[in-house]
Amino acid sequence: MAACVPGAAILRGGILDGREGVHEQLEHRIMDAAERLFARRGFQQTTVQAITELAGCNGAAVSYYFGGKDALYMAVCRHCAQTLRDRCARGVERLLGERGETVTLDMLLWEFAAALLQPLLLDVPEGTMTLFLIRASLHPQASHGEEVVGPVEPIASIMRDALKTICPALNKEQTHLCIASVFALIHGIAMEQMQPGLLKGNRTPLVDAEKSMQQFVTFSAAGIRQYLSHENG
Repeated sequence: MAACVPGAAILRGGILDGREGVHEQLEHRIMDAAERLFARRGFQQTTVQAITELAGCNGAAVSYYFGGKDALYMAVCRHCAQTLRDRCARGVERLLGERGETVTLDMLLWEFAAALLQPLLLDVPEGTMTLFLIRASLHPQASHGEEVVGPVEPIASIMRDALKTICPALNKEQTHLCIASVFALIHGIAMEQMQPGLLKGNRTPLVDAEKSMQQFVTFSAAGIRQYLSHENG
């Protein structure tokens, strides 16, 4: 395991490596390691020792930089929620800006899939954000209840606003229920990616990414259209 430079020494000496100070790089490594472990093991099953071993630093680093495991969990939660919220917002804004009134429900759902599912299905590092937030929303008691659930709401809000733009016939309650169903499908796909065999480092996607995204779009669009037909028919 690589040794880390003591935080106090870094702060006193102002040691730099490239564009960032070593202390900033170490914070990022700890955050990345914590995100990966919290996403796949959950809060209770992730130890500080496991985080620091994966980050390549000593056991005191989590307390020094974040104030402990709980505060680190919340920092990861805020980071994942903000990143995914911004990703969704950029995708929706670009789609509406480029296509305007020609945007279809399927196009919008594909943007949701690109933001939330594609990184997960392609098994790139950004995919752990989706896993993390799904686990956090399903098991909020793992780290202080509503504090964890709250950051997920801005993502759903972006999705509800966009859906209402594309499907103005939906009222507020209907829009909420449709997006809840969309998240349920995202959850199901994410759970596939969390099978025990995928947790040991040699991960391979269970399904073809593009086909899985298309399935998500097809099933979600069909469900929303059926819901509209049932409610407004």
